[in-house]
Amino acid sequence: MDKSDLPWDSLKADCRIFKALGHESRMAMVYALGKKGAMCVGDLQKIAGSSLPTVSRHLAILKNAGIVSSEKRNNSIFYKLEICCLSSLLDCLNAVSYTHLRAHETR
Repeated sequence: MDKSDLPWDSLKADCRIFKALGHESRMAMVYALGKKGAMCVGDLQKIAGSSLPTVSRHLAILKNAGIVSSEKRNNSIFYKLEICCLSSLLDCLNAVSYTHLRAHETR
């Protein structure tokens, strides 16, 4: 395989997604959305532990990357995970991280 065989358009889109996930608050919100389903901004604010303007910026980044979508219900905005396989990916990464940390603890 050489460089011309790679799916560059897809890889660029993937980089955009991973870049959007590159903050622990955004990662925590995505993880929670994968586990709980749709959540309102106030609940996501509690998870992120940040101010409402900061959480709104994080959600805008996730939304622009196509990771989450929003829906207005009465006076609240609810967010849901659009890339559902991210939940499985995060579970996989958590398992790998846990195994890696345990291996280093026993040394």
